[in-house]
Amino acid sequence: MSPMKKRMISLTAVTLLALSAPIIADKAPSRMKVKINIATVQELDEVLVGVPRTLAERIIKDREKNGPFHSLKDLYRIEQLNDQILDRNRERIVFD
Repeated sequence: MSPMKKRMISLTAVTLLALSAPIIADKAPSRMKVKINIATVQELDEVLVGVPRTLAERIIKDREKNGPFHSLKDLYRIEQLNDQILDRNRERIVFD
């Protein structure tokens, strides 16, 4: 294999790896925040890591039924919202 062909293959591999990085990374940069008491299902789904649409819908339903959340502790009443998910999203959730 010629040196030029090896170089092209290497560049292609590096490019593909760089392009796939956003897919491997978390859903959203950790600097993104979501106001849990006014967020839509789509906003929760897009910003919170490990929170699929079905869980985002549960958050909204609970908020509508029981009123606003005041702390992370309030979110524990939602089925399948556990320590691991809340720890990963602690810095992303805003309660005001």
